[in-house]
Amino acid sequence: MKDKVDTPTTDIAQLAAQALASATAPERVKEIVDKQIAKTVENAIEQATRSFSPFGQDLERKISEALKINDLNLPSYNALISGMVLKQVETIASDLIEGRLKEDIAQMLKNAPKSVKLSEIVEEMRAPHECDGGYGEVVTCIIEREDPRDSTCFGPEWTIYLDDSAYYEHREKTSCDITLRIRHGLKPDLNQDSDELHTGTISSIRDYTGVIASKGGREGFTTNRPYGLAQRLLAMYAAETVIEVDEDEVCTSVGDY
Repeated sequence: MKDKVDTPTTDIAQLAAQALASATAPERVKEIVDKQIAKTVENAIEQATRSFSPFGQDLERKISEALKINDLNLPSYNALISGMVLKQVETIASDLIEGRLKEDIAQMLKNAPKSVKLSEIVEEMRAPHECDGGYGEVVTCIIEREDPRDSTCFGPEWTIYLDDSAYYEHREKTSCDITLRIRHGLKPDLNQDSDELHTGTISSIRDYTGVIASKGGREGFTTNRPYGLAQRLLAMYAAETVIEVDEDEVCTSVGDY
């Protein structure tokens, strides 16, 4: 026996009833309502934010003020970007500067001797002139000693004028590139005669540009990086190298002068 197959109806009334039942099914009604509400909200927002609407005009004004748009010039935006870049650069630069300072100080302390004679410093100053075939007085070392008022407790001090590129007479001492102040400081033995003391540490360094370093007062460590003789002396300053003023008249000439 064959299965019974329903033949599609052609009854218009019945078809209409079926279509109505399908269209008014709960899930179908919900779908239509959701779409209609979404469309209604979208239209309302579009109308409210159009340029000619009060809200749209206010929104455009707020955006314009935030970006400061003026002939495609965006200073507020530029300032924001510049600030971000500057902050990043400062972060990177501070790390580089800190690392550079650590390297410089470590190198300075490494190169500085614990003690040295003034004559040895001047000998280093003369060496390049001797290698270049120089003759006669080629560098300057002028020594001025002074004893503090309280010589019972404190040792002597020296002002030393140095120049590794030219020779100057005593009356021309201010023309020298570098001026050192060497201070013995507090005597280890108060009964010792100051005339027997010939050592001290650098208390200040001054070159032709001004003070490089100074202990005490308002003058501090240099922000400029010195070179050559000034750099070597600055290393001795930082390491508190003990300098012996071993001669009153240090040799400043080369050759058979």
